[in-house]
Amino acid sequence: MTDKTMPALRFRGFYDAWEQRNLENEVISIGTGRSDSTSGIKKSREFLFPVLGSTSVISYDNKYDYSGEFVLTARVGANAGNLYKYKGNVKISNNTVYIQATNLNFIFYLLMKFNVKKLSFGTGQPLVKASELKKLNLYFPINGEEQKNWFIIQPTRKSHHSKRA
Repeated sequence: MTDKTMPALRFRGFYDAWEQRNLENEVISIGTGRSDSTSGIKKSREFLFPVLGSTSVISYDNKYDYSGEFVLTARVGANAGNLYKYKGNVKISNNTVYIQATNLNFIFYLLMKFNVKKLSFGTGQPLVKASELKKLNLYFPINGEEQKNWFIIQPTRKSHHSKRA
């Protein structure tokens, strides 16, 4: 952004400044995974649903607790604040914070730009809490149409997607 309210790159026809908004009010949900699972189970006919951990799939289960597209980060440890995306029917471990949003690519971009690692705290193990993400204020376009394709002009980062997605 050239300043806090005007990004350097814009789509033609969009000239309004961006305004600061609370992240919790701009997404569907922010939470910490609560799924029970056994780690280390391989994918099979019986165990089809990924269990998402702090950085990727850590196991598989025969049931899922969450469905949709997610931005996820480790809640505690060295990976706290590192982001990844996943799409599908999943379980989410209690060591993982998730966000669901209508425009997930835009939210992912904003959080990458913000650098969620800045939210981590603690003297031993770094910690990122869902409650801290909920309080986060970021700049959003006044016109919601501008954020729909914003990710097209931004550098991409590897995402994880289920094969069924």
